[in-house]
Amino acid sequence: MSLINLGEVYYATGRRHGRPAADTVLNYIKELPINLHPVDRRHVLAAARYKMNHAIAYADAFAAAAAAELDAVLLTGDPELFALEGKIQIERLHRSTKHNS
Repeated sequence: MSLINLGEVYYATGRRHGRPAADTVLNYIKELPINLHPVDRRHVLAAARYKMNHAIAYADAFAAAAAAELDAVLLTGDPELFALEGKIQIERLHRSTKHNS
């Protein structure tokens, strides 16, 4: 996971559920077998190239660049990133919807 994407998860959770929830999610992530991918000039420019050539969010471009560099599978439910299939390995995530009767 790119450090940029860690920040994205943190702020998005905080906006929706408040800072305590964001801190809790951050602690859960620390416990998972996830390596945090550093960001330097090379990573910024690789992400910028994805953003330059594809209609994706800038933070998503960091995820794509990290997946490409690490030859890793990018797990996403974001349809914008599905366009990168074939350029990087993508595993589509699907949200389950619960229906109340």
